[in-house]
Amino acid sequence: MTFDFLPEDCTRYVTGTEEGSIHLSNVSHNEQYLDTYESQNGPVYRVLFSKAYPEMFLTCSADSSMALYHVRNKTPVLKFQSIGSDFALNDICWCPGNSTVFAAVAADAKIQLWDLSYSCIDPVTIIDTNADPALWAAGGVASDKDNGPIKSVDSDDEFDTPPPAPIHTRASAAAPKDDDTPVSKLLKNLQQMQQTNRSLTTVIFSEHSPIIIVGDSRGVVTLYRVLKPIAVTN
Repeated sequence: MTFDFLPEDCTRYVTGTEEGSIHLSNVSHNEQYLDTYESQNGPVYRVLFSKAYPEMFLTCSADSSMALYHVRNKTPVLKFQSIGSDFALNDICWCPGNSTVFAAVAADAKIQLWDLSYSCIDPVTIIDTNADPALWAAGGVASDKDNGPIKSVDSDDEFDTPPPAPIHTRASAAAPKDDDTPVSKLLKNLQQMQQTNRSLTTVIFSEHSPIIIVGDSRGVVTLYRVLKPIAVTN
């Protein structure tokens, strides 16, 4: 599903598979792996090494979790999963200006911004891009079946009255109930996906400015300026 070379070694690379396995390989050995790491519980969609710490790599998976590995350790150093999040994480990206910051995008069209110097338990920011008025005009958000089609932002008013940014806190995130089974969670997720029919597929940081660029399953590319945490802007 994905692979990435060690930043300081062009002969070794790590691969993530559909079965959830993660392997260390060498370009000179095509019949066996050099090492195999502790597997995740779903397909691994992205493996990405840190440029600041060349032997550390991050993974994201369909099981809605991420893991930070050291290339010499078979078990992850840290595991991450946003509270109340049960959707696949499709992509991740390290912040080039801060080695503890990374972004992840999920199948429920949410952006997660993590800062490990602040918290390893939950992201510092979660943005629901389905609530972003900028996507309405671009056709990136489905129509609201209950309230009619979502109207686009009037171009004359766009700069006079900026649309409010969506804010999500831990309190607003619904914690999963104890009686929720994996099947019921899956059915709820499928129902929500049918309503939005849109997922974020890729994310990247700008190299020279506090900008996050995300792409979605409808072909819409959106740019977000990071204002907080300040650490992201060096």
